[in-house]
Amino acid sequence: MNQFGSGLPRIGGTARRRRSWERRFAVLAGFALVPGLLSPVAFADAPDPLGKPKLKAPRSSTVSPLTKKANDKNARVVQASEAADRAAAKQARADQSRSVIWPRQGQGTLTLGAEKTAKANPGALPVTLTEAAPGKDRKKERVARTVTVKVLDQEAAGKLGVKGVLLTATGPTGGGTARLTIDYSAFASAYGGDWAGRLQVVKLPDCALKDPAQSHCRSRETVSFTNDRVGQTLETTLDFATAPAGESVVLALAAGTKSGAGDYKATPSAARCRRADRRVLRSTLVAMPKSQARRPSPASSETSASGSSSRSRHASRKVSETTSSAVLRSSVSCTAWPYTAWA
Repeated sequence: MNQFGSGLPRIGGTARRRRSWERRFAVLAGFALVPGLLSPVAFADAPDPLGKPKLKAPRSSTVSPLTKKANDKNARVVQASEAADRAAAKQARADQSRSVIWPRQGQGTLTLGAEKTAKANPGALPVTLTEAAPGKDRKKERVARTVTVKVLDQEAAGKLGVKGVLLTATGPTGGGTARLTIDYSAFASAYGGDWAGRLQVVKLPDCALKDPAQSHCRSRETVSFTNDRVGQTLETTLDFATAPAGESVVLALAAGTKSGAGDYKATPSAARCRRADRRVLRSTLVAMPKSQARRPSPASSETSASGSSSRSRHASRKVSETTSSAVLRSSVSCTAWPYTAWA
């Protein structure tokens, strides 16, 4: 046994002790690294390229609570609006149940006397003549004490495109200013869309009655007027110049685009929609072949029955596709069609 073990190195107690200390140091080092491995890693925030925003310091605002006075004021406004709506609805129902009586052709002369008021009924149209009130920046002007009013019939008004009443007013030879009040209650319900509320007094050129076909004779100039919707009267002030036979002016009672119920003016989208409809019609007529506009003769109808049927189907399909495309383009730009009550 000694001869086999004599050549091997002998492990003494010093080596065993050194190895034991190495194992202890490794265990202690592992325990020392555990807290570092378990702690989270903190990364630095990236800098904001815009920088820190500059905010104003907060401030307090004074808020006043609603009081009884404010509540009563708002309640009065709401009640007044509701009362106006009820009155308008009542007036509309009364207008709908009333018959329309247009004035006929007639003439009447109004002369101011001691009472400073003159009334006449030319053509069943009640008119009243009074003195005009002086303006703020001018003195009392010369008063036209005699005014002749001539009412024309609906045929004459239609030639000028007037949906209302056409009349003339002739002043005295010396001229002057007068206030004319016209009662339109007999034909207040002639049209819808608050037509009576949109009535106004317009002045036409002197050539309107002589040559109504000319465009410059159909132009209208709105004069200063007052529309009393409750009393159903129109009031305007007329200035007559000096003339040997008295100056004559052509007036018309026609509806405008505005009233107390709103604005009835045509919108740009309505004009676009009308142009779009015309484009649809033109597209349909362009796509329609000429063969559909001509009727074939009886002799050639039998020989070309098969070929014409196929061509007709192709032409109809082409017309449908073209019309559908045009209608689609029209509907995109005209999603809402505004209704305008013209009168």
